[in-house]
Amino acid sequence: MTRRPTYRLGAYVALAVVAVVGGLALARPELVALAAPSALLVGLGLVAGRRLDVAVSVTVDRQRGVEGQDVELLATLTAVGHDARMEVAVVLPDGLAAVDDATIVGLKAGESRSLRIPVRCERWGAYRLGGVRLRVVDPYGMFNATAATRPTTTLKVYPQAPVLRRLLAPLETQLQLGTVRSRHRATGVELAELRPYAPGDDARAISWRATARRQELWVAERHPERSGDVVLVLDTLAEARAGAAGTLDLAVRAATVLLSGHLARRDRVGVVGLGGTVTWLRPGMGAVQRYRLVDALLTSRILPTAVWAGAAGIPVRALPPQALVIGLSPLLDERVVRAFADLAGRSVDMALVELDPDAFLPPVEGESDRLARRLWALERDNVRRRFLRRGVAVAAWQAHESFETPLARLEAFRRTTRRASA
Repeated sequence: MTRRPTYRLGAYVALAVVAVVGGLALARPELVALAAPSALLVGLGLVAGRRLDVAVSVTVDRQRGVEGQDVELLATLTAVGHDARMEVAVVLPDGLAAVDDATIVGLKAGESRSLRIPVRCERWGAYRLGGVRLRVVDPYGMFNATAATRPTTTLKVYPQAPVLRRLLAPLETQLQLGTVRSRHRATGVELAELRPYAPGDDARAISWRATARRQELWVAERHPERSGDVVLVLDTLAEARAGAAGTLDLAVRAATVLLSGHLARRDRVGVVGLGGTVTWLRPGMGAVQRYRLVDALLTSRILPTAVWAGAAGIPVRALPPQALVIGLSPLLDERVVRAFADLAGRSVDMALVELDPDAFLPPVEGESDRLARRLWALERDNVRRRFLRRGVAVAAWQAHESFETPLARLEAFRRTTRRASA
Protein backbone atom coordinates (compact mmCIF):
# COMPACT_ATOMS: atom_id res chain seq x y z
CA MET A 1 0.00 0.00 0.00
CA THR A 2 1.12 3.56 -0.75
CA ARG A 3 0.84 5.83 2.33
CA ARG A 4 -0.12 9.47 1.84
CA PRO A 5 -0.82 12.27 4.34
CA THR A 6 -4.36 13.60 4.58
CA TYR A 7 -5.50 17.22 4.75
CA ARG A 8 -6.03 16.73 8.52
CA LEU A 9 -2.30 16.19 9.09
CA GLY A 10 -1.44 19.45 7.35
CA ALA A 11 -4.09 21.34 9.30
CA TYR A 12 -2.90 20.05 12.69
CA VAL A 13 0.76 20.70 11.88
CA ALA A 14 -0.05 24.24 10.76
CA LEU A 15 -2.11 24.86 13.90
CA ALA A 16 0.69 23.60 16.16
CA VAL A 17 3.36 25.69 14.39
CA VAL A 18 1.26 28.87 14.46
CA ALA A 19 0.44 28.40 18.14
CA VAL A 20 4.08 27.80 19.13
CA VAL A 21 5.47 30.66 17.02
CA GLY A 22 2.73 33.02 18.20
CA GLY A 23 3.25 32.08 21.84
CA LEU A 24 7.00 32.67 21.60
CA ALA A 25 6.62 35.91 19.70
CA LEU A 26 3.97 37.35 22.02
CA ALA A 27 5.37 35.78 25.18
CA ARG A 28 2.06 34.09 25.80
CA PRO A 29 2.57 30.59 27.26
CA GLU A 30 -1.13 29.75 26.90
CA LEU A 31 -0.70 29.82 23.12
CA VAL A 32 2.15 27.33 23.39
CA ALA A 33 -0.08 25.11 25.56
CA LEU A 34 -2.79 25.37 22.89
CA ALA A 35 -0.42 23.65 20.43
CA ALA A 36 0.00 20.59 22.65
CA PRO A 37 -3.20 18.70 21.61
CA SER A 38 -2.48 19.24 17.93
CA ALA A 39 1.12 18.12 18.33
CA LEU A 40 -0.01 15.07 20.30
CA LEU A 41 -2.48 14.06 17.59
CA VAL A 42 0.20 14.50 14.94
CA GLY A 43 2.58 12.29 16.92
CA LEU A 44 -0.03 9.59 17.45
CA GLY A 45 -0.91 9.73 13.76
CA LEU A 46 2.74 9.32 12.78
CA VAL A 47 2.99 6.22 14.95
CA ALA A 48 -0.36 4.67 13.95
CA GLY A 49 0.04 5.47 10.28
CA ARG A 50 3.48 3.94 10.02
CA ARG A 51 1.95 0.65 8.88
CA LEU A 52 -1.44 0.51 7.19
CA ASP A 53 -1.79 -3.06 6.01
CA VAL A 54 -5.00 -4.98 5.33
CA ALA A 55 -5.22 -8.61 4.19
CA VAL A 56 -7.98 -9.21 1.63
CA SER A 57 -9.45 -12.40 0.19
CA VAL A 58 -12.41 -12.49 -2.19
CA THR A 59 -14.59 -15.45 -3.20
CA VAL A 60 -17.83 -15.73 -5.18
CA ASP A 61 -20.81 -17.80 -4.05
CA ARG A 62 -21.20 -19.53 -7.45
CA GLN A 63 -19.27 -20.04 -10.66
CA ARG A 64 -22.23 -19.63 -13.02
CA GLY A 65 -25.08 -17.16 -13.22
CA VAL A 66 -27.83 -16.02 -15.57
CA GLU A 67 -28.52 -12.56 -16.94
CA GLY A 68 -30.61 -10.55 -14.48
CA GLN A 69 -29.59 -12.60 -11.45
CA ASP A 70 -27.47 -11.42 -8.52
CA VAL A 71 -24.37 -13.17 -7.25
CA GLU A 72 -22.55 -12.44 -4.01
CA LEU A 73 -18.90 -11.65 -3.51
CA LEU A 74 -17.58 -12.53 -0.06
CA ALA A 75 -14.72 -10.18 0.85
CA THR A 76 -12.80 -11.06 4.04
CA LEU A 77 -10.78 -8.13 5.48
CA THR A 78 -8.15 -8.39 8.23
CA ALA A 79 -6.39 -5.39 9.82
CA VAL A 80 -2.66 -6.09 10.23
CA GLY A 81 -0.65 -4.24 12.86
CA HIS A 82 -2.93 -1.32 13.85
CA ASP A 83 -6.56 -0.31 13.96
CA ALA A 84 -7.87 0.92 10.62
CA ARG A 85 -10.93 2.41 9.02
CA MET A 86 -11.35 1.54 5.38
CA GLU A 87 -13.56 2.15 2.38
CA VAL A 88 -14.17 -0.97 0.29
CA ALA A 89 -15.36 -0.85 -3.35
CA VAL A 90 -15.49 -3.80 -5.71
CA VAL A 91 -13.91 -3.43 -9.17
CA LEU A 92 -16.14 -4.97 -11.85
CA PRO A 93 -15.79 -5.36 -15.63
CA ASP A 94 -18.40 -4.10 -18.08
CA GLY A 95 -21.40 -6.38 -17.97
CA LEU A 96 -21.47 -6.64 -14.16
CA ALA A 97 -22.71 -3.96 -11.77
CA ALA A 98 -22.48 -3.57 -8.00
CA VAL A 99 -25.88 -3.28 -6.35
CA ASP A 100 -24.54 -1.16 -3.44
CA ASP A 101 -21.99 1.63 -3.28
CA ALA A 102 -18.69 1.52 -1.43
CA THR A 103 -18.82 0.24 2.17
CA ILE A 104 -16.97 1.80 5.12
CA VAL A 105 -15.63 -0.65 7.70
CA GLY A 106 -13.75 -0.12 10.96
CA LEU A 107 -11.43 -2.86 12.23
CA LYS A 108 -9.34 -3.36 15.35
CA ALA A 109 -5.79 -4.64 15.03
CA GLY A 110 -5.92 -8.31 14.07
CA GLU A 111 -9.70 -8.29 13.63
CA SER A 112 -11.32 -9.91 10.58
CA ARG A 113 -14.67 -9.15 9.03
CA SER A 114 -16.51 -10.60 6.04
CA LEU A 115 -18.58 -8.43 3.71
CA ARG A 116 -21.23 -9.76 1.33
CA ILE A 117 -21.29 -7.60 -1.80
CA PRO A 118 -24.19 -8.26 -4.22
CA VAL A 119 -23.31 -8.04 -7.91
CA ARG A 120 -25.86 -7.91 -10.73
CA CYS A 121 -25.25 -9.89 -13.94
CA GLU A 122 -26.28 -7.49 -16.72
CA ARG A 123 -24.81 -9.19 -19.80
CA TRP A 124 -23.70 -12.69 -20.78
CA GLY A 125 -20.01 -13.47 -20.89
CA ALA A 126 -17.08 -15.00 -19.04
CA TYR A 127 -15.69 -12.54 -16.48
CA ARG A 128 -12.69 -12.35 -14.20
CA LEU A 129 -13.72 -10.74 -10.93
CA GLY A 130 -12.67 -10.47 -7.32
CA GLY A 131 -10.74 -7.22 -7.67
CA VAL A 132 -11.28 -4.85 -4.73
CA ARG A 133 -10.22 -1.22 -4.32
CA LEU A 134 -9.34 -0.23 -0.74
CA ARG A 135 -8.79 3.13 0.91
CA VAL A 136 -7.44 2.66 4.46
CA VAL A 137 -7.25 5.51 7.00
CA ASP A 138 -5.44 5.36 10.37
CA PRO A 139 -7.58 5.86 13.52
CA TYR A 140 -6.55 9.52 13.81
CA GLY A 141 -7.13 10.39 10.16
CA MET A 142 -3.57 11.59 9.53
CA PHE A 143 -2.58 9.13 6.82
CA ASN A 144 -4.38 7.02 4.26
CA ALA A 145 -3.30 4.27 1.93
CA THR A 146 -4.87 2.94 -1.26
CA ALA A 147 -4.55 -0.46 -2.86
CA ALA A 148 -6.31 -2.62 -5.42
CA THR A 149 -6.36 -6.41 -5.56
CA ARG A 150 -6.35 -8.35 -8.82
CA PRO A 151 -9.26 -10.53 -9.98
CA THR A 152 -8.96 -14.01 -8.56
CA THR A 153 -12.02 -15.96 -9.74
CA THR A 154 -14.09 -16.56 -12.87
CA LEU A 155 -17.83 -16.04 -13.27
CA LYS A 156 -19.70 -17.29 -16.32
CA VAL A 157 -22.95 -15.48 -17.02
CA TYR A 158 -25.33 -17.38 -19.30
CA PRO A 159 -27.89 -15.70 -21.56
CA GLN A 160 -31.51 -16.15 -20.64
CA ALA A 161 -33.02 -19.09 -22.54
CA PRO A 162 -36.83 -18.94 -22.71
CA VAL A 163 -38.56 -22.21 -23.51
CA LEU A 164 -39.56 -22.52 -27.18
CA ARG A 165 -42.95 -23.98 -28.02
CA ARG A 166 -41.75 -25.11 -31.45
CA LEU A 167 -38.47 -26.30 -32.90
CA LEU A 168 -37.30 -27.24 -36.37
CA ALA A 169 -37.44 -30.95 -37.10
CA PRO A 170 -34.63 -32.55 -39.15
CA LEU A 171 -35.59 -34.25 -42.39
CA GLU A 172 -33.83 -37.43 -41.32
CA THR A 173 -33.62 -38.77 -37.78
CA GLN A 174 -31.04 -40.96 -36.08
CA LEU A 175 -31.51 -44.34 -34.43
CA GLN A 176 -31.63 -43.02 -30.87
CA LEU A 177 -34.97 -42.65 -29.13
CA GLY A 178 -36.35 -39.14 -28.96
CA THR A 179 -39.45 -37.05 -29.53
CA VAL A 180 -39.17 -36.33 -33.28
CA ARG A 181 -41.46 -38.30 -35.55
CA SER A 182 -39.43 -40.30 -38.03
CA ARG A 183 -40.49 -40.71 -41.65
CA HIS A 184 -39.60 -44.39 -41.43
CA ARG A 185 -41.97 -47.06 -40.19
CA ALA A 186 -41.35 -49.16 -37.13
CA THR A 187 -42.65 -49.55 -33.61
CA GLY A 188 -44.06 -46.24 -32.52
CA VAL A 189 -47.12 -44.28 -31.46
CA GLU A 190 -48.26 -42.21 -34.44
CA LEU A 191 -50.17 -44.07 -37.16
CA ALA A 192 -48.53 -44.14 -40.60
CA GLU A 193 -50.93 -46.32 -42.63
CA LEU A 194 -52.99 -49.51 -42.67
CA ARG A 195 -52.09 -52.42 -44.95
CA PRO A 196 -53.13 -56.06 -45.36
CA TYR A 197 -51.45 -58.58 -43.12
CA ALA A 198 -48.42 -60.38 -44.55
CA PRO A 199 -46.77 -63.51 -43.18
CA GLY A 200 -44.10 -62.56 -40.67
CA ASP A 201 -45.83 -59.41 -39.38
CA ASP A 202 -45.91 -58.90 -35.64
CA ALA A 203 -49.25 -59.97 -34.21
CA ARG A 204 -49.16 -56.97 -31.88
CA ALA A 205 -49.35 -54.67 -34.93
CA ILE A 206 -52.72 -56.06 -36.05
CA SER A 207 -55.46 -53.42 -36.11
CA TRP A 208 -58.47 -55.27 -34.80
CA ARG A 209 -60.85 -52.46 -35.65
CA ALA A 210 -59.80 -52.48 -39.33
CA THR A 211 -59.80 -56.29 -39.31
CA ALA A 212 -63.38 -56.42 -38.02
CA ARG A 213 -64.51 -53.90 -40.62
CA ARG A 214 -62.88 -55.66 -43.60
CA GLN A 215 -63.22 -59.25 -42.38
CA GLU A 216 -59.51 -59.92 -42.95
CA LEU A 217 -56.32 -59.20 -41.06
CA TRP A 218 -54.94 -55.68 -41.40
CA VAL A 219 -51.77 -54.28 -39.85
CA ALA A 220 -51.18 -50.75 -38.54
CA GLU A 221 -47.78 -49.31 -39.44
CA ARG A 222 -46.52 -46.51 -37.24
CA HIS A 223 -43.88 -43.80 -37.20
CA PRO A 224 -41.25 -44.26 -34.48
CA GLU A 225 -40.07 -41.34 -32.35
CA ARG A 226 -36.39 -40.74 -32.79
CA SER A 227 -33.83 -38.04 -32.09
CA GLY A 228 -31.90 -35.94 -34.58
CA ASP A 229 -28.51 -34.27 -34.93
CA VAL A 230 -28.49 -30.46 -34.88
CA VAL A 231 -25.45 -28.30 -35.65
CA LEU A 232 -25.55 -24.56 -34.94
CA VAL A 233 -23.21 -22.55 -37.19
CA LEU A 234 -22.38 -19.06 -35.88
CA ASP A 235 -20.92 -16.30 -38.03
CA THR A 236 -18.02 -14.80 -36.04
CA LEU A 237 -16.35 -13.16 -39.01
CA ALA A 238 -18.36 -9.91 -39.20
CA GLU A 239 -21.09 -8.18 -37.26
CA ALA A 240 -23.10 -4.98 -37.02
CA ARG A 241 -22.71 -3.28 -33.65
CA ALA A 242 -24.06 -0.19 -31.92
CA GLY A 243 -22.54 0.37 -28.50
CA ALA A 244 -22.64 -2.75 -26.34
CA ALA A 245 -25.22 -4.55 -28.51
CA GLY A 246 -24.63 -6.23 -31.86
CA THR A 247 -25.57 -9.12 -34.08
CA LEU A 248 -23.09 -11.39 -32.28
CA ASP A 249 -25.17 -10.94 -29.12
CA LEU A 250 -28.25 -12.01 -31.08
CA ALA A 251 -26.38 -15.05 -32.40
CA VAL A 252 -25.28 -16.17 -28.93
CA ARG A 253 -28.77 -15.68 -27.48
CA ALA A 254 -30.39 -17.55 -30.37
CA ALA A 255 -27.88 -20.40 -30.12
CA THR A 256 -28.48 -20.70 -26.36
CA VAL A 257 -32.23 -20.90 -26.84
CA LEU A 258 -31.91 -23.45 -29.66
CA LEU A 259 -29.45 -25.76 -27.94
CA SER A 260 -31.51 -25.73 -24.74
CA GLY A 261 -34.65 -26.67 -26.66
CA HIS A 262 -33.06 -29.38 -28.78
CA LEU A 263 -31.20 -30.95 -25.86
CA ALA A 264 -34.47 -31.07 -23.92
CA ARG A 265 -35.91 -32.91 -26.94
CA ARG A 266 -33.09 -35.47 -26.65
CA ASP A 267 -31.38 -34.33 -29.85
CA ARG A 268 -27.62 -34.32 -30.23
CA VAL A 269 -26.40 -30.72 -30.59
CA GLY A 270 -23.06 -29.33 -31.78
CA VAL A 271 -21.67 -25.86 -32.49
CA VAL A 272 -19.42 -24.51 -35.25
CA GLY A 273 -17.96 -20.98 -35.23
CA LEU A 274 -17.08 -19.54 -38.65
CA GLY A 275 -14.56 -16.81 -37.94
CA GLY A 276 -10.86 -16.09 -38.21
CA THR A 277 -10.40 -19.64 -36.99
CA VAL A 278 -13.00 -22.39 -37.25
CA THR A 279 -14.03 -23.55 -33.77
CA TRP A 280 -16.32 -26.50 -33.21
CA LEU A 281 -17.78 -28.95 -30.73
CA ARG A 282 -19.04 -32.27 -32.05
CA PRO A 283 -22.71 -33.09 -31.39
CA GLY A 284 -23.66 -34.64 -28.08
CA MET A 285 -26.53 -34.75 -25.64
CA GLY A 286 -27.16 -34.33 -21.93
CA ALA A 287 -26.56 -31.69 -19.26
CA VAL A 288 -22.77 -31.86 -19.58
CA GLN A 289 -23.01 -31.14 -23.31
CA ARG A 290 -25.19 -28.11 -22.57
CA TYR A 291 -22.55 -26.63 -20.29
CA ARG A 292 -19.84 -27.33 -22.87
CA LEU A 293 -21.81 -25.63 -25.62
CA VAL A 294 -22.78 -22.57 -23.60
CA ASP A 295 -19.23 -22.16 -22.28
CA ALA A 296 -18.00 -22.23 -25.88
CA LEU A 297 -20.58 -19.61 -26.86
CA LEU A 298 -19.51 -17.29 -24.02
CA THR A 299 -16.03 -17.04 -25.56
CA SER A 300 -17.37 -16.12 -29.01
CA ARG A 301 -15.59 -13.10 -30.46
CA ILE A 302 -15.49 -11.45 -33.86
CA LEU A 303 -12.22 -12.52 -35.49
CA PRO A 304 -11.77 -10.93 -38.93
CA THR A 305 -9.12 -12.48 -41.15
CA ALA A 306 -7.79 -12.15 -44.67
CA VAL A 307 -7.00 -15.86 -45.05
CA TRP A 308 -10.01 -18.09 -44.58
CA ALA A 309 -10.73 -21.69 -45.53
CA GLY A 310 -14.51 -21.30 -45.54
CA ALA A 311 -16.73 -24.37 -45.28
CA ALA A 312 -13.78 -26.57 -46.27
CA GLY A 313 -12.25 -25.85 -42.86
CA ILE A 314 -15.14 -27.48 -41.00
CA PRO A 315 -14.12 -30.98 -39.84
CA VAL A 316 -16.20 -33.90 -41.01
CA ARG A 317 -16.89 -34.93 -37.41
CA ALA A 318 -18.52 -31.56 -36.73
CA LEU A 319 -21.19 -32.17 -39.42
CA PRO A 320 -22.59 -35.70 -39.07
CA PRO A 321 -24.60 -37.15 -41.96
CA GLN A 322 -28.31 -36.26 -41.96
CA ALA A 323 -27.73 -33.45 -39.44
CA LEU A 324 -29.91 -30.35 -39.41
CA VAL A 325 -27.64 -27.30 -39.84
CA ILE A 326 -29.01 -24.00 -38.52
CA GLY A 327 -26.96 -20.97 -39.55
CA LEU A 328 -26.98 -17.81 -37.41
CA SER A 329 -25.52 -14.90 -39.36
CA PRO A 330 -26.20 -11.28 -40.39
CA LEU A 331 -24.98 -12.31 -43.89
CA LEU A 332 -22.72 -9.26 -44.09
CA ASP A 333 -19.53 -10.93 -45.35
CA GLU A 334 -19.59 -12.48 -48.80
CA ARG A 335 -17.20 -15.20 -47.65
CA VAL A 336 -19.71 -16.41 -45.06
CA VAL A 337 -22.46 -16.33 -47.70
CA ARG A 338 -20.31 -18.51 -49.97
CA ALA A 339 -19.60 -20.89 -47.08
CA PHE A 340 -23.31 -21.36 -46.38
CA ALA A 341 -23.95 -21.79 -50.11
CA ASP A 342 -21.21 -24.44 -50.20
CA LEU A 343 -22.90 -26.31 -47.35
CA ALA A 344 -26.24 -26.09 -49.14
CA GLY A 345 -24.60 -27.51 -52.26
CA ARG A 346 -23.60 -30.62 -50.32
CA SER A 347 -27.28 -31.56 -49.91
CA VAL A 348 -27.15 -30.64 -46.23
CA ASP A 349 -30.48 -30.18 -44.45
CA MET A 350 -30.06 -26.47 -43.76
CA ALA A 351 -31.93 -23.42 -42.48
CA LEU A 352 -30.67 -19.86 -42.02
CA VAL A 353 -31.66 -17.32 -39.37
CA GLU A 354 -30.66 -13.89 -40.65
CA LEU A 355 -29.74 -11.65 -37.72
CA ASP A 356 -31.21 -8.37 -38.94
CA PRO A 357 -28.49 -5.67 -38.72
CA ASP A 358 -30.84 -2.74 -39.44
CA ALA A 359 -31.28 -1.92 -35.75
CA PHE A 360 -27.52 -1.42 -35.38
CA LEU A 361 -27.02 0.92 -38.36
CA PRO A 362 -26.53 4.70 -38.02
CA PRO A 363 -29.51 6.89 -38.90
CA VAL A 364 -29.93 8.08 -42.49
CA GLU A 365 -28.89 11.74 -42.80
CA GLY A 366 -29.37 12.60 -46.46
CA GLU A 367 -30.59 11.56 -49.87
CA SER A 368 -27.29 9.88 -50.72
CA ASP A 369 -27.44 7.82 -47.51
CA ARG A 370 -31.04 6.88 -48.26
CA LEU A 371 -30.10 5.74 -51.78
CA ALA A 372 -27.12 3.75 -50.49
CA ARG A 373 -29.32 2.09 -47.87
CA ARG A 374 -31.86 1.08 -50.55
CA LEU A 375 -29.13 -0.40 -52.76
CA TRP A 376 -27.75 -2.30 -49.79
CA ALA A 377 -31.24 -3.63 -48.99
CA LEU A 378 -31.57 -4.85 -52.59
CA GLU A 379 -28.24 -6.66 -52.34
CA ARG A 380 -29.34 -8.37 -49.14
CA ASP A 381 -32.64 -9.37 -50.72
CA ASN A 382 -30.68 -10.89 -53.61
CA VAL A 383 -28.64 -12.94 -51.12
CA ARG A 384 -31.83 -14.30 -49.55
CA ARG A 385 -33.24 -15.23 -52.95
CA ARG A 386 -30.07 -17.13 -53.80
CA PHE A 387 -30.63 -19.39 -50.81
CA LEU A 388 -34.36 -19.71 -51.41
CA ARG A 389 -33.71 -20.89 -54.97
CA ARG A 390 -31.50 -23.63 -53.52
CA GLY A 391 -34.33 -24.71 -51.23
CA VAL A 392 -32.70 -23.27 -48.09
CA ALA A 393 -35.17 -21.60 -45.72
CA VAL A 394 -34.15 -18.07 -44.66
CA ALA A 395 -35.93 -15.98 -42.02
CA ALA A 396 -34.89 -12.63 -40.55
CA TRP A 397 -34.90 -12.12 -36.79
CA GLN A 398 -35.04 -8.69 -35.21
CA ALA A 399 -34.01 -8.05 -31.63
CA HIS A 400 -37.48 -6.97 -30.47
CA GLU A 401 -39.15 -10.14 -31.81
CA SER A 402 -39.65 -13.45 -30.09
CA PHE A 403 -37.32 -16.09 -31.51
CA GLU A 404 -40.33 -18.26 -32.26
CA THR A 405 -41.28 -15.84 -35.06
CA PRO A 406 -38.38 -16.72 -37.42
CA LEU A 407 -38.70 -20.39 -36.47
CA ALA A 408 -42.34 -20.35 -37.59
CA ARG A 409 -41.32 -18.80 -40.94
CA LEU A 410 -38.58 -21.38 -41.42
CA GLU A 411 -40.91 -24.27 -40.64
CA ALA A 412 -43.57 -22.94 -43.03
CA PHE A 413 -41.05 -22.76 -45.90
CA ARG A 414 -39.62 -26.19 -45.12
CA ARG A 415 -43.12 -27.69 -45.02
CA THR A 416 -43.90 -26.16 -48.41
CA THR A 417 -40.71 -27.47 -50.02
CA ARG A 418 -41.32 -30.97 -48.60
CA ARG A 419 -44.79 -31.04 -50.12
CA ALA A 420 -43.46 -29.83 -53.47
CA SER A 421 -40.78 -32.52 -53.54
CA ALA A 422 -43.12 -35.32 -52.41
